[in-house]
Order: sequence, then C-alpha cells, then structure tokens
Amino acid sequence: MKMFKRLFECLLVVLVLAPFGAQAAAEEWRGSYTYPDGRRSVPFVLTLSGSQGAVTGRTTEPNTFGNKSASQLFGNVRGTISGSSVSFTKTYDGTGGVNHSVAYSGTISGNSMSGRWVIGNTSGSFSATRVGGAQASPCDRCERFRGQAEVCNSCCHCQQTNNTNACRSQTNPDNFTACLNRANRSREACNVGCFGR
Repeated sequence: MKMFKRLFECLLVVLVLAPFGAQAAAEEWRGSYTYPDGRRSVPFVLTLSGSQGAVTGRTTEPNTFGNKSASQLFGNVRGTISGSSVSFTKTYDGTGGVNHSVAYSGTISGNSMSGRWVIGNTSGSFSATRVGGAQASPCDRCERFRGQAEVCNSCCHCQQTNNTNACRSQTNPDNFTACLNRANRSREACNVGCFGR
C-alpha cells in the first residue's frame, strides 16, 4: 500500500510540474526605446519566455534616469502574445531607485518587434530584433555581422541564394538588380553586407 501511495505522489508531482517544463525556451531581443522629446534612444536587452499566451521575462538597459548607484537598470516583464500582437508591462526592480511600471504594446513580424510604450501621459516608440535561434533570417545575420543599423526595407529583403546572401525585390521576386544597384546605402536601401560587397 505504501508503494502505491508513493507512486501516486510522484505521479501527482509530475502532472503538476508538466506545464512548466513545456514552456518555450527564453529568447533574447535587442532593441531601443525612444522618447517623444527627441532625446537619444535607450538600448535594451529583453529576454522573453513563452510564445503564444502568457510571457514573462527581464530587461537590462543602461541607467539613464535613476540615481547613480547603478550603471544598469533591470525590469521584470509580464504580458501576452496573441498572433502577431504583443503587450507586456515592464516593472523596474528598484535598482538605481527606479521601481515604476511601463506598458508596452506592439506587433511581432518575423524577427522584428515594434510598437509604443506608455507611462502616465507620456508615450514613445520601441523596436527590437530577435537574436540568434533557428528563426533568424539571413538579413538578421547580416545586420549583426555588419554591426550597423542599415537593414533591408520594404523594397528589399535578404535571401539565401546559391550559398550567398543576396537582396531580392519583394515586388518582383525575380528582380535582384532593382535593389542591388541602389546608390544610396542608407536605411532606405539594402544593407551592402547582405550581398557581400
């Protein structure tokens, strides 16, 4: 009888803990948020666990407004992802004397996340890119390798072609030159690193 009781207790523990073990691995996102008054944007690293449904995580950013007792600020994140929509609240953990909450809402498209943040009557924008993982695209790898802000825009995107990264027009998938021959290598054009020149 004791053996059956012990077996039942073990089975109960497994059933209770199973949903926690099924949670998706943590993903790292790197991005920045901006203020409405034009101040310099603030970079951050966001680690999220979960996929569709509830997500939790943590943020790390340079200390740009807390007291000088800490060089970085940290926040705990709780929110939801539904389809391409994401919303979460970041609550600073008290480091640097900062402990308020900020609401974020936006959309996820592939390896990019962007949207708005709100605290009281103030709001601004944010954007982030997923780091690593199987879902990273060649364009994301180019951007990180180059270490630059230039990314492929809506005109072009990077695609693995014949073992090299090339830029392909989204409006005409057979047209590479419309993007490759752009003279302006700015945010409006494909990153030169994406096609190895």
